[in-house]
Amino acid sequence: MGSLFGQKALEAGYKVDGFDLPLDLEHIRSLLPASELVLLCVPMDALDSLLSKISPYLSCQQILMDICSVKVLPLRTMKKYFQGAVIGSHPLFGPVQQQEFRKVALCVDDHKASYLKKGLEFWQKLGFEPFLCTAQEHDQAMAYIQGLNFITTLTYFACKAGEEPIKRFITPSFKRRLDAAQKMLRQDFKLFATMFERNPYSADCIRQFRSFLNLAAAGEIEVLAEKSWWWWKSTYKKGKDKS
Repeated sequence: MGSLFGQKALEAGYKVDGFDLPLDLEHIRSLLPASELVLLCVPMDALDSLLSKISPYLSCQQILMDICSVKVLPLRTMKKYFQGAVIGSHPLFGPVQQQEFRKVALCVDDHKASYLKKGLEFWQKLGFEPFLCTAQEHDQAMAYIQGLNFITTLTYFACKAGEEPIKRFITPSFKRRLDAAQKMLRQDFKLFATMFERNPYSADCIRQFRSFLNLAAAGEIEVLAEKSWWWWKSTYKKGKDKS
């Protein structure tokens, strides 16, 4: 992700300096103080360690921004080490982009802060679509969109694991779900597990999901169906209009 944004920033006309492991603190000390914006493209678990090393070279005139997939805890960590302008950002896509996914969530304490304009312009010039939200709104949404999707998929495939006879009954729809889950549960497991564990709203989301499972256990399938169809509401309306 750091390489992606560094390249796009260069193409947008920004002067870009990048740092990777192993950190060259002498090089960082010579360049970091003059930077207008410092974008931290590191895993959540590395944020505290990284900031403890580079914070002595940050200037309060700068904007410090991260791209972590949760926002409450990273914002707290950045403010622990830096007294200047802090913006939490979350690009809602991965390094291999699909054209329709270009949104970037931006989280700040004050939506009227003067430095926010620079943060918005940065992402816009890179060709993305930033929008504002609070860190709490962001993490509540991600607890469902990323966290609950991960943990329910993990639980679903763990449920009958090891029962060899079940493989005789695999259908095309199950195979599609199995294939779709492989990258998340095998290649990206640590990433999704960390996002789930570091999101303060994960437990609330699990409790809500459990209450909906109780409806299913009670046979309230129609109630669940009516609720679930909300996701396609606009599609149904368009279809009715055409007919």
